[in-house]
Amino acid sequence: MVDKKVLLAYGLANKDLNILKTFNKEYIIVKDNMIGTKIENLINEVEILPSEKSIPKEKIILINGYSNKEVDVLIKIIRGAMGKRVIIAVITENSNSWTFDYLATEHLIKERDWYKKNNK
Repeated sequence: MVDKKVLLAYGLANKDLNILKTFNKEYIIVKDNMIGTKIENLINEVEILPSEKSIPKEKIILINGYSNKEVDVLIKIIRGAMGKRVIIAVITENSNSWTFDYLATEHLIKERDWYKKNNK
């Protein structure tokens, strides 16, 4: 697993990116032509691959390399600045080897939708 402290950001509007800049944390913008890339490769900025799939235009921020305490603070800051609509997740040893599109569609969006459905 890559130890680099970085945020991966997808689907953010310019105003959200401007907010992200104020955090003084390193971040990488994941563009549509990068979603077929493994998470670890996005972090290392190597072997950037397109995907034949498309993913919904969701706001997604993935957190990598931060301690649990730092993650808690980051989540509070992000939620406070961008609201609850942004999907925030911590990159794990497992998800590190998945492609961005797989992680987003098969896990993050499905889990969020399941949670919404079952917590009305």
